[in-house]
Amino acid sequence: MWGGRFTKRDRVDVRHHRGRGIASGDVQALSDTKWRVQSQAGQGSYKVYLENDSCPKRSCREWDKCHAARCGGLCAHMYRCTCPDDNTLCKHIHKVRMLSVRSDRTDAQRASASRQDRRWRRRARVQRKVRRAKAALKEIGHYLDSFSTEALDGVIGTAARKLDGICSQVFSHCDEFERQEGGDAETDDDSDDDGDDDEDSGEDSDDTDDDDDDSDDDSDDSDE
Repeated sequence: MWGGRFTKRDRVDVRHHRGRGIASGDVQALSDTKWRVQSQAGQGSYKVYLENDSCPKRSCREWDKCHAARCGGLCAHMYRCTCPDDNTLCKHIHKVRMLSVRSDRTDAQRASASRQDRRWRRRARVQRKVRRAKAALKEIGHYLDSFSTEALDGVIGTAARKLDGICSQVFSHCDEFERQEGGDAETDDDSDDDGDDDEDSGEDSDDTDDDDDDSDDDSDDSDE
């Protein structure tokens, strides 16, 4: 019932994941500011244009940015794509950005970005689930509040009040998790750095359940 609830930030994360799935050979640099990306559905190609080396605005909204280390500070005001995706940061832009950032980095920097991306993917995945859980709990609470006192009498009323209490506890745990995640994002160490440092060979190691989240995205780009 609530599985299809995607925030704008979720959609950026999904596009990043899909962009990683585009083969590097499907991207052709036409100039320093223009690329051709083959359609993943085999229907021609799209062009991606670099319009700004960095964001021209003082601040971007949270859903106008990609927070993955591999995208190197990508925001919606830097690139433009000719594909029909209504999301400002489509998967083609993500792929072009990843290739551009990678070419400018040393091997050590690429390995570090890969490790940061693995942590980012795990955190983003959990945060998506927390946001969906909170949205579901809010809706349950709304339904419970809409019942009259008479309707909550007897066995049904007791069960409803217990459910309300459980919802409040879970909501509290979600809030606490988000506060802890905010602190962890600043102090996160390299405890998982003993994995494969190669950016290509290990990039899918933590993506086993990303596709579950992608399947709920109501913005279909299957024709791209």
